[in-house]
Amino acid sequence: TWTKIPTYSGNADALTISVGTDGTVWYAAMDGTICHLTGSDGNMSWVPDKIGKAVSLAAGDRGNLWCVNKDHEIWYLDKTDGGTWDQLPTHSGKADALTIAYGYDGSFYVQTDGKLIQTVPPGVGVDLGLWREITRPGSVTVIAVEPKGGVWCLADDGQAWRKADGNWEQFVEIIPIDWTYTVKSGDNLLAIVRKEFNLKDPQNTTEINRLVDLIVAQNPTITRDRINADNVLKLAT
Repeated sequence: TWTKIPTYSGNADALTISVGTDGTVWYAAMDGTICHLTGSDGNMSWVPDKIGKAVSLAAGDRGNLWCVNKDHEIWYLDKTDGGTWDQLPTHSGKADALTIAYGYDGSFYVQTDGKLIQTVPPGVGVDLGLWREITRPGSVTVIAVEPKGGVWCLADDGQAWRKADGNWEQFVEIIPIDWTYTVKSGDNLLAIVRKEFNLKDPQNTTEINRLVDLIVAQNPTITRDRINADNVLKLAT
């Protein structure tokens, strides 16, 4: 059941939202105002922060919050220390943070150029601004971290990826296929699959090979390395 929660202002002005490991909800309004939810069912209210501003935020819990503001700076709120705000140096030393997330593996943020940055070592040193760039699938636009490990992101081509046990895995929707293609002069099977199924990112190797194997299996007149112009390739799943 979905329940509409009134904002602090009473207007439809929420921009982004995050939930901490203890269930504390934080959101930022379009003007940057940050609020957290207090109380219990039937008696909940928003409490605004009088100082911080954010366009992206990552809740640790009721006492810890990481934010990116409109100037692409990273700020950390420690409510256990009297509500102190501290600016954190970025990995590059520039104001280039775009969005931020927090979880078991520590804090992650995305730079304005799409690079993915993580605390060093995981979960330690974020208050000192210690970061490292990690390999990622293309240019990242959105990042989310699981409470107990695992990192999810969206690449700029709209594909979803998850990192677990040190490896990135692309999540591809498997939908029924009824596909026909007439081979043109100069075509090769790998290039056909990349273009026809929009798998141009080189990290899509697993899905490309899966489709190539299916096409070869369903078209006995070809091999992975031998197709001829005017061959009609078919694939049904």
